[in-house]
Amino acid sequence: MQAAALFLYLIAVVILLAGTATVFYHFYKFSAGGGHRALVFVFVAGSAFLFLAGFAAFASINWEAILDFIKNNNDFISPR
Repeated sequence: MQAAALFLYLIAVVILLAGTATVFYHFYKFSAGGGHRALVFVFVAGSAFLFLAGFAAFASINWEAILDFIKNNNDFISPR
């Protein structure tokens, strides 16, 4: 289960980085004026911070406790 969750997280990271690169490209290419580089820096710094926060949150999850809870509580899987 951890391998599948890690795989899904890595896919999400790739999508996040692709979106960041796309927005970065469009800000840089199509912006007018001199202030666009500051906006790009804020966006990229925010994306990096969110990536690190998500990675730290993912690493701190106790996956075995969650799986044990799901296995031991059938009501959680199929509510009546």
